[in-house]
Amino acid sequence: MTSGLPANLVYSPAAQFVVGSSLTYRPNQLLADIYSSRGNVDPNNYLNINAVAVPTDRSQPIGTAGRNTVRGPNFRQTDLGLHKSFPLINETTRLEFRMEAFNLFNRTNFQVPDTNANNIRRDSQGQPIAGGSFGTIRSAFPAREIQFAIKLLF
Repeated sequence: MTSGLPANLVYSPAAQFVVGSSLTYRPNQLLADIYSSRGNVDPNNYLNINAVAVPTDRSQPIGTAGRNTVRGPNFRQTDLGLHKSFPLINETTRLEFRMEAFNLFNRTNFQVPDTNANNIRRDSQGQPIAGGSFGTIRSAFPAREIQFAIKLLF
């Protein structure tokens, strides 16, 4: 079990606002709680689109969002390994059997959401509306994997 992976809120400024190529531009964080809901993870609405805005002031292209202010959903996974050795014909020959299961209970563990503020969809007045990809989760860690192995030692 671990807490979610950290992520930065980012945006890509218009060409006339670019200060340097090595900067990570962060938007303004308008609300203290950026998450849409606590508890159940909704991959279609993980981050609140009203909590973030792209800076509009040319003199201040870097917003107020801090570093790693977003965390993805928590990660829980149970792995299991079983190993058994069977003696065969003589003392030096044996057969080993191994079974390993990763994510045994097949829990969906989501990756981090889209944190690019440029992906917030806006209406004609510039107000955020649903439909953009900002705050959505579109990937997950691998599903259950089970593998078996047999080894003959002689």
